[in-house]
Amino acid sequence: MQDNVGKRLLLEFLDFLRYKVDNDLMTMEDIESLARVVEEHLPLLGTADDFARFYGQSEQNVRTLISRRYIGKPKRRVYFSFNQFRGLIPKSWGKE
Repeated sequence: MQDNVGKRLLLEFLDFLRYKVDNDLMTMEDIESLARVVEEHLPLLGTADDFARFYGQSEQNVRTLISRRYIGKPKRRVYFSFNQFRGLIPKSWGKE
């Protein structure tokens, strides 16, 4: 439930901001200030597939561009098999 509230609030905020930008209701200083905050302080991550969909390109085109123009090491999540891990845990960790 909380996720929906946060999502709705963010979408409403972004929609209103887009409305103001589209209708030239922001000063250039406002736009530059907001753009700087977003660029410097909003860590917005995406997968190659996300970028491909957003820009209407193939995932291969995106991966090729990234490999040719290094943008830094990607952040990764490491996943383990829960089922295999269950076999390793001590009995004292067990769930009743």
